[in-house]
Amino acid sequence: MAAIPYLWYWIIGSLVAVLIATVAIFSENLVEKNIASKVKRTRKF
Repeated sequence: MAAIPYLWYWIIGSLVAVLIATVAIFSENLVEKNIASKVKRTRKF
């Protein structure tokens, strides 16, 4: 029964890692879209 806490640490750690990865991917996509739209706006003079 002593191995169960380690299993919980693995589960929680993997969930946190997945959340951080998804947030990073979404923020990168949003930043790229914002930069692309700003570049298009500035090129129109």
